[in-house]
Amino acid sequence: MDPVLVTDAAVKDKIRCAWAKWQRSKHYYADEIMWCERCVKPQFQRLFRQEEAERRANYRNTENHLYARLYDVLRRNAPATYKLTALQRY
Repeated sequence: MDPVLVTDAAVKDKIRCAWAKWQRSKHYYADEIMWCERCVKPQFQRLFRQEEAERRANYRNTENHLYARLYDVLRRNAPATYKLTALQRY
């Protein structure tokens, strides 16, 4: 689990919403330990796996986009000075 993920405001908001939902289901369990092990822990792990997967996908898409732009600039038949300024934009 990436500890930086917890500092993100959007993730904090998702955790708050999920925590409220988990608190409402607390009365279905015999004690807090059972509630924590059977309800909170698995869903918390699932939430973080989903967030990490989403971040990896966004990072991969951003990286692919930047490489595509880089190769587009390098393939152009333009002077080196133009290519340099175009590459500096990305």
